[in-house]
Amino acid sequence: VEEKAPVNGDMLQEVVVKGYQKVNKRLINSNDDTEAALGEVQMRMADVKTALWQPMLTTNAQGELVVEFDAPQFNTTWIVQGITWDKELYSSRFNREVLTQKEVMVKASLPRFVRTGDKATLTASVMNATDELRQAKAVIELFDPRTGNVVATKEFNEQLQPSGTNAVSIDWDVPESMAFVGFRIKAASGKHSDGEQVMIPVLASTQPIIETQPFYIEQNEHNHSVTVPSNARDARVTLEYCDNPTWYCVTALPSIFDDNYKISTRAAHTLFTIDVAQGIAGANPKIKEAVDHWNANPQDSVLVSMLAKNQDLKIGNLLASPWLQESDRQTLRMSRIGDLMDKEKMAVERKKVVDALLENQNADGGWYWFKYPGAESSLYTTHEVLELIGEIKHLGYLPENADLDKAVKRALAWYDKEQVRIYNERKKYDKSYSGFSDFVYVRTLFKDVAMSKDAKTLFSNALKAMKKDWSKGLSLSSKAYFALTMERNGEHKTAAAITESIRQFSITKPELGTYWDNLQSGWRYFDKVAVTATILQALNEVDHRKDEIDGVRKWMLLMKQTNDWGSSSLAADAVYSILSTGTDWLQPASQVSITVDGKALDIADSEKYLGYVRRTLSCQPGAVVNISRDGTSPAWGAIYNQFRAEMSETPQVAIDELSISKEYYVYGTDGKLMPATKLKVGDKVQVRTVIKCNRDLDFVTVVD
Repeated sequence: VEEKAPVNGDMLQEVVVKGYQKVNKRLINSNDDTEAALGEVQMRMADVKTALWQPMLTTNAQGELVVEFDAPQFNTTWIVQGITWDKELYSSRFNREVLTQKEVMVKASLPRFVRTGDKATLTASVMNATDELRQAKAVIELFDPRTGNVVATKEFNEQLQPSGTNAVSIDWDVPESMAFVGFRIKAASGKHSDGEQVMIPVLASTQPIIETQPFYIEQNEHNHSVTVPSNARDARVTLEYCDNPTWYCVTALPSIFDDNYKISTRAAHTLFTIDVAQGIAGANPKIKEAVDHWNANPQDSVLVSMLAKNQDLKIGNLLASPWLQESDRQTLRMSRIGDLMDKEKMAVERKKVVDALLENQNADGGWYWFKYPGAESSLYTTHEVLELIGEIKHLGYLPENADLDKAVKRALAWYDKEQVRIYNERKKYDKSYSGFSDFVYVRTLFKDVAMSKDAKTLFSNALKAMKKDWSKGLSLSSKAYFALTMERNGEHKTAAAITESIRQFSITKPELGTYWDNLQSGWRYFDKVAVTATILQALNEVDHRKDEIDGVRKWMLLMKQTNDWGSSSLAADAVYSILSTGTDWLQPASQVSITVDGKALDIADSEKYLGYVRRTLSCQPGAVVNISRDGTSPAWGAIYNQFRAEMSETPQVAIDELSISKEYYVYGTDGKLMPATKLKVGDKVQVRTVIKCNRDLDFVTVVD
């Protein structure tokens, strides 16, 4: 081993390995030198990311380059990377590993933090990097970084084996008076020494707790009681109540963010959004009144993203989350809902959409995806556009427009011809009519438009195939479309059988309503809410059962509580499904009386339509909150308990909606995992955080 540089200030010894030979083990020790070296140790920080960064270096005439630098005070293996290029952009690169170390080294092995009241054992390692036996002295010091005062110290005399490592430690009772503690470890042997310094955060042993007790009130339930949990007497108790959350569905209506309609499917989805929103508003005048009221009363914060509300009732800060832009986007979308209710604005926007669809139509009648030289008609695009226009027409929300009517008829003629051509090509090797259900569904939406003879034959045979094959492994979304198709073509018996099959896969729970947990993506690759909206329409149209319909609507409403339905036109379809089926829930908030242990709360300023109110309750643990109402719509709310508690005394709490638990596993000697019953120092442990919830959640913060 050749030492090329002496120990100097912030420099490590540069060590070049020349070779290895057997060295007699003799104890190297010089007390005077050790004491002197120990007193002159310069502390280094425990974490250094980069040792060297020198860009744009230039070689000499011979193409040589010399880079000199002082290695940081850090015992580690460095990865040296370089890349070079010339004027012709020929390039090369290299990777090397460089070891920097001292003959005597120390390394702290510390927790990320400690808590007040902990009985902590803080450890470090003293290492001998030579092939000789060494006697070393080491000192651990704990100090207050604010004052520099040493609060604990411990000395060690260690005999270090060749290339050996000894562990040293200090026990410390963590006080409540420090925010940080400095940990200093230094060691010396002869003239060789090393030292390392680390700051450890000291966290409080108590933590803020937010216990949430949500509740749901059924549509015809007029009295509901909730008990405030028994907890610390200094707890802050907050009641949040919404008398008619159905109005939140109105705030889920998508908005139109841009007027780029060069893509035909985008234009068709925008047309669907505009016409359905206008149709919903026309059928329910109260919606426009509510939106106008919300826009005129921004202090009610109805048209503000839920992510931005009630920050004090959440464990995470929105500014420190990945959802800040999402919150702004949701608020922007809701602020534009008023535009959807404005007939004049939407008439102008609708004309733009129709003009774009007319421009994007080929001479043969089909629509291409977007316009480019040589663009050909697309069967997928034409099908999508026709289906969306047909859905608007079926709902009765399609305004008269002669130009659009002509375009639809031309498109249907090309669509029919193309489907017949595909079948004629396929029948050479497959004469079945499976795979043409989408054609039958779209053509059912335009019964008033005549078909050619060949198209009629294809339609008739494909309908018969659907009637025969509906039970052969279809997804629930496809079954819903089959049921709607059968019902609209007079096949009520088959449609009823299909809806009964769908019903058999449903799950009904009092706390969740009626839903399906095995939904598969269908023709449009819907999400769960969109597929459920289609199933809801099928149940409502084919075999209407009021309680069942309201159960499905309840599930969708609860999904809206925890999900963002985005800006897709499918959100408008989901809103339509909820508002146009079952019992009429879209009423202004009812008269509500809320008492806490018999004392009435003043809720005169509750929001007019939602009936939303939030109050901080002055009550004792175990108090009873009673809600009396005369409304016919569902309602929901929650009681929040906020307090501080010792971590060791905080019980594990779970609710039906969500539970979080930890599981501990230890690796055995054979490397296999097994549940941990007792842990000891040196065990290799795996910690699992298990989260269970009974519905989809879009925005989840977990603090561990």
